[in-house]
Amino acid sequence: MKPPKMILFDYGQTLLGEIKWNNLRGNAAVLRHAVCNPRGITAEDISDFADKLFAKSCVPVRELDRELHQWQFDRLLYGLLLIELSLTPAEQERIFFEASLDIMPMPYIEELLALLRERGIRTGVVSNLMSSREELERRITTHLPSHTFEFIIASSDVGIRKPDPLIFQLALAKANLPPQDI
Repeated sequence: MKPPKMILFDYGQTLLGEIKWNNLRGNAAVLRHAVCNPRGITAEDISDFADKLFAKSCVPVRELDRELHQWQFDRLLYGLLLIELSLTPAEQERIFFEASLDIMPMPYIEELLALLRERGIRTGVVSNLMSSREELERRITTHLPSHTFEFIIASSDVGIRKPDPLIFQLALAKANLPPQDI
């Protein structure tokens, strides 16, 4: 069998495991940066409203294999709640996810990535998530510091989710390889 020239990885539960998801912790961490909260909204209020807003705004979009960006969702969420933050969208995203998630490398992934490097097999990431590519890259480089992926594609940054072929066509273009080599 001919080895591939490149392997594309998914992020969650493939490269890194996201455990103990707790959006309440994330919302509490972000809320500490509120400069205006005229209704006295709590982190619990934000979490409850965010769940409803996600179901109304994100789920229908995902059913079309499309993706909203975390920053869009956050602007809508906090705008509707009349909460103003002293954070940039990137800071807000980082603070939320650092507080919401415990992340760890999946078993044996570091050994697999080392073997691929040793054999000269290129690697990339294509992942469905609302987080920005920059946030995804930060998580990956923080928890897998000894490996560099050639590219990382986050569905939120291109608005297309797997299994839509367009996101894979983008990966093929970035890899500059035919599908049979990936």
